[in-house]
Amino acid sequence: MERIYREVAQPKAPPQPPAPLPAEVKKVLTRADVDAIIARRLSATPAELQYIIDHAKDLGLTDGERNLIRVDLSIAVAQRSRQMNSRRENPLAEFLSKVLGCAETPYGLIEREWVNQQIRAGSQAYGPLP
Repeated sequence: MERIYREVAQPKAPPQPPAPLPAEVKKVLTRADVDAIIARRLSATPAELQYIIDHAKDLGLTDGERNLIRVDLSIAVAQRSRQMNSRRENPLAEFLSKVLGCAETPYGLIEREWVNQQIRAGSQAYGPLP
C-alpha cells in the first residue's frame, strides 16, 4: 500500500504535445503547384499541404481554396494514421460475430437476431413517415 501511495504522490511529467509533421517540403511551392494540387493533377505530401496552409497569404489563396487544402490535409493524415495503426480485428470478436451471431456488450453477449428484431419493432411502431 505504501509503495502505491509513493507512486501516486510523485509528480508526473506533463503530456508531450504531438510531434510536428516532418519537414518533407523539398522545394518552395509556387501558385502553379498549388493550382495543380487543387485540380488533382499533382499529389502532395502532408508536409507540403501544411506548407500551403501556412503560406496561404503569400500564395494568394482564397478562403475556399485554403479550406479545400485543409480537408485534403485531414484526409492525408487520417490515411497515414490508418495505415500505421492497421491491425486485424480481434479474432474472438470476429468468431462471436460471424460464427455464433452474437454481439458483445458491456452486459454480456446478445444475439444479433434479437437486436435486429428490436430495431424492426421500433421502426414499425412509428409507422410510415408523413
